[in-house]
Amino acid sequence: MEKISKLVKFFLEQDMDETILIDSNGHEISRINFINLINKFSDRLHNHINNSDKVIIWGSNTIENVVIIFTAIFSDIEPILINDNSSYEEVCTIKRDVKASYIISDKERNLEDKFLLTFGNEVATDNSCIDHNSYKSIIHKFEENISLAMHDLSSTCLLLPTSGTTSMEKIVMLSYDNISNAVDCTIRNFDLNRNTTELLVFPISTITGLVCQLLSVILAGGKVALYDKFFSINSMIKFINDANVNYLVLTPSVLNQINVENKKIIESFNRVSHIVIC
Repeated sequence: MEKISKLVKFFLEQDMDETILIDSNGHEISRINFINLINKFSDRLHNHINNSDKVIIWGSNTIENVVIIFTAIFSDIEPILINDNSSYEEVCTIKRDVKASYIISDKERNLEDKFLLTFGNEVATDNSCIDHNSYKSIIHKFEENISLAMHDLSSTCLLLPTSGTTSMEKIVMLSYDNISNAVDCTIRNFDLNRNTTELLVFPISTITGLVCQLLSVILAGGKVALYDKFFSINSMIKFINDANVNYLVLTPSVLNQINVENKKIIESFNRVSHIVIC
């Protein structure tokens, strides 16, 4: 029976010291730190959640949310990804409809709900240098957690609410096979590699943001720049500069707002090797 070892293999084959995530606040996380955070959150998660449970993941383009999503993907639970803009009432409705056990958030939300787990602000304080002697034990613990929750590729990996092309709200299921094939094709067709630093403006809770950008770039060994601010062209351009972004995936409407005659913008785009219109 095929297992999810292909995704794990992609994930662990890369340089452990390379930065894989940078957020709008300038926090950077290396691959080994990221795996360590997954291990810690996995321990905490399984104090509350049973195997094969469904959980709502309610968050934005933050490092915390990425840790939560990866922990869920590599665990024996089914996550339903909800955009940060959704209201608590909307989230609770989806939780009831899909019979999810918990809501997991990347931030404190000042809500009294015993079924709401928050990641907190651990990432900002947990990017210390890890001794190389500890690498083996951190990776071994990660592989142990994976082996406890191995799935065949046809089983459901996660669920995403979407209106698709019909404008009718629904929830779609993605299997490990769907994701593995999409990641493989994206890496190959868009020439993603360890030198890629891609701007992620699309919400992580979309297929484009999650599968075609976040998962594909990280599994290709590259770095994802997580844009999580109130959107403006100026702040986006500043972040492109600060994070040394060289790969953009943007909508035509956003590209149309960029003044290509502005010298500062021209300088910013000099290092960009790829622009994908999506």
